[in-house]
Amino acid sequence: MLQFPEMLGFNLVDKMDAKLGYLTLRLSLTEKELRALILQYPVFLGANVIDNIEPSIAFYEDLLGVDEALAHIQKNFNVLNYSVAKRLVPRRERMESAGLEITEKDLRAITRKTNAQFDEFIEQKLVLEKK
Repeated sequence: MLQFPEMLGFNLVDKMDAKLGYLTLRLSLTEKELRALILQYPVFLGANVIDNIEPSIAFYEDLLGVDEALAHIQKNFNVLNYSVAKRLVPRRERMESAGLEITEKDLRAITRKTNAQFDEFIEQKLVLEKK
C-alpha cells in the first residue's frame, strides 16, 4: 500500500460515486439538485445509506406515499437528518395512538419541535379535533 498510495483513494472514490448515484436515483434529483444537497448538507457524504438515509426515505414514503415523500424531501433535505428510531417513529406512533391523522404539515412538528413543544402540539391538535 505504501508503494501505491493512489490506491488508498480508489475505495473512497468508488463509495462516493455510489453514494452520489444512489442519492440522485433514489431522490429523483437533477445534477443541480444533487449539488445543492451536498453544498447545503455535506453531512450526507459521510452518512451511511443503509443505516441512516434509506430508513428516513422509507419512513416518509410510508407516511406520505412515494411521490409526496420525494417532493417533501426535495423541499428540505434536512428532514433526512432526523433519527427514525429515536424521533420519527415514536412521534408518529404517539400521534396515531391519540387517533390523530398525520398530514405533511404535521411533519414539521414531528421533526423539528422539542419534546415539550411536541407535547403542546399534540394537545392543541386534540383540542382542534374535538371542535
